[in-house]
Amino acid sequence: MPTVQITLKETQTGKKKEILISVDPERLDLTDELEEVDIEWALDNTNAAGWTFATQGIDIKGHFGKFSDKGGSGGGKKHGWKRKNRELNKTHKYSINLQNATAGTTLTWDPFIVNN
Repeated sequence: MPTVQITLKETQTGKKKEILISVDPERLDLTDELEEVDIEWALDNTNAAGWTFATQGIDIKGHFGKFSDKGGSGGGKKHGWKRKNRELNKTHKYSINLQNATAGTTLTWDPFIVNN
């Protein structure tokens, strides 16, 4: 099962707070995976407390039934999807949607999946 690691880091310069997101791998390549494969996104918010996946934590754009959403788990620290079918030379943009209930803030990041 491919796992995408999402790491958050909060920085502060004076009064300005910033949340930095890193995604590994940023471009998820499923070329070498089986036809049907589970994918998991795992959130590490050790350096930016309070963040979890939103209800629609991972949103794959325009997949036309090639993927199915398995939802969140792990107390908001994981979100899964299943690839149901390959598509030759097809790339999907997806959104990572995070929330901080305490601060009342949401955050979105848009990497890619290569679905060969």
